[in-house]
Amino acid sequence: MASLPDAWVEDARNLDNAEQLLHSAHGILLETPAIGDFLRNETNKRIVVAPKGYGKTFLLKSKRILLQRNSENLSCLPENQLVDATISDSPSLSQADVQRFVDYAFWCQVWSAALMVSVVKSNAKFYPLDPADFRSPVMRQLLLSSYPVSPFDALKRLINSDREFQQARRSHDLTTLMSYYRQIRRPVAVFVDTIDEYFEGYVDSGDPSEADASYLHSNKDSRIWIVGQLGICRAIRELLGVNPHVKIFVSIRKEAFNSLDYYDRNAVNISSLVVQLHYSGEEIPDRSLLGLIPSNVLERSVLKRIAETYAVRLKEKGLEGSNAHPFCALYRLGLLGVVRRNREQKDIQIFRRPHDIEHDGSKATLPAERHYLIHPALDDIIAQASSDYIRAFHTRNVIGHGNRWREGKIFKCAAKGDLNRYSRVLSDPVVGEHFTRYLGSEFEKCKKEVEYAALESGDSVVLVDDSADRVLSAARSLQRAVRRFQMPQDFRFGAAVGAIAFSTTHTDGQSVRVPSAGIVIRAAARIEPHAAPGTMLCTEEFLSELDDRSRLLFAPVTQAPLRGAELLLGDDGVAVIRKNDHEEPVETRLFQAPLG
Repeated sequence: MASLPDAWVEDARNLDNAEQLLHSAHGILLETPAIGDFLRNETNKRIVVAPKGYGKTFLLKSKRILLQRNSENLSCLPENQLVDATISDSPSLSQADVQRFVDYAFWCQVWSAALMVSVVKSNAKFYPLDPADFRSPVMRQLLLSSYPVSPFDALKRLINSDREFQQARRSHDLTTLMSYYRQIRRPVAVFVDTIDEYFEGYVDSGDPSEADASYLHSNKDSRIWIVGQLGICRAIRELLGVNPHVKIFVSIRKEAFNSLDYYDRNAVNISSLVVQLHYSGEEIPDRSLLGLIPSNVLERSVLKRIAETYAVRLKEKGLEGSNAHPFCALYRLGLLGVVRRNREQKDIQIFRRPHDIEHDGSKATLPAERHYLIHPALDDIIAQASSDYIRAFHTRNVIGHGNRWREGKIFKCAAKGDLNRYSRVLSDPVVGEHFTRYLGSEFEKCKKEVEYAALESGDSVVLVDDSADRVLSAARSLQRAVRRFQMPQDFRFGAAVGAIAFSTTHTDGQSVRVPSAGIVIRAAARIEPHAAPGTMLCTEEFLSELDDRSRLLFAPVTQAPLRGAELLLGDDGVAVIRKNDHEEPVETRLFQAPLG
């Protein structure tokens, strides 16, 4: 990879100085044929396609500056900034609004009108408008006002009211607008950015019960995010045939562009206008790795298995010392992400950013997380090497840095804990009441560490999270807390990994997620009675989810506890835990660690 210049350390939206941009572009933007082609003065490329945070804004701004330097007569839009961008919220939708907003044809037409309005109005000083030519109020307001109108300004006004937009169509104002657009002979260049961000509020979480303050729209449909971006691509293609003197440049997300074939039967014509920013096969670990990757979302155990197979293949090629830890390399490059819990206890996708790569060099190691995410920049390359990749593609979440992560089929880590000899504390009413308050207070602190936690019957604790390390940490925090009490107590925990489903209940006017079906909790509850006081007894699957340092705390169980009637330990080390003759037993190797 080329060395990363200073512009990649900053947010390109805050970088508008021409000299600074071109200085930063030197040494990276012209290194790839695709970028070099886009920056040529006479390029036919109009649409920059890339994942989030991949330099689309930077490239558009550089393109505008280069065009302005090479043409004295060129008019550029918007007039007061390098690219047209918006930070305002997209409008809230009624159910009726959703029906038109998911219509690809609607966005093709409304984007075409918005682009023509902005261009025609900016050229009114050279090609005067006759007010009598426009009869609909919305078009008269946009075209005859005294203030400049950017494409986004026009778009927001046109989509605000379906009645007004249809009125403009019926009055033939759009046909008249195209006639004015066709007459323009002076060169014009238009630059539109951040369309994906404008439509992000319409991305559906898939959970109708979720009240997420970051989404303000009661009716959401993720298709709007896609067709809202694809519509401008189709509009650019059509307007190119109307007037070649007007060049419209736009950036859209790769995840939306991937759906173009589905929505547009003339996708090949639009694709001819596209430049895609992506890594080539030579910029990642040995290409044999790509055919081993089965999907764009990988579990930790799958990642380990792929890495082991990859190391064997490198050895067969005589490349044993070359990049034996491929996923560490991909992680350092920002091409492999993870899912991580933030302070608000929400799961967020995290990829290393360009400034992380620049500052940390090769120091970053692969973190121990449950989910690993392939950056969309690698999708095309991997799909060419692995025929199953697209078929197994993860579609529930849009992959990208900073995006929320929402589970579909849920497999989580869980621990069930009970206090040892709790009745001894309750035998003293004063001490018992004091301990109950104390444990409740300490539990409120510890439960913030995990996704779900419950204190039941005064002495029973349930902990659930994607991360086994977070479950272990919360259990250890509780153990340390009860040991500090005036009459020191001990928790014992059983822990397992398995399926769980959540439902939403309403308590005191608030929505609360609780387990509605939890095989993993039942498994942990079966194991818990066999743990020694002050320890955690876990399954082999739970152990494999821990990071290397936590795993060292656990030792295999080689002898069955005294309560052997419910737990049998075979010569092969596999424990069989029975509750009764009517339920299936839990069969697993067991490992135990002190919680102190």
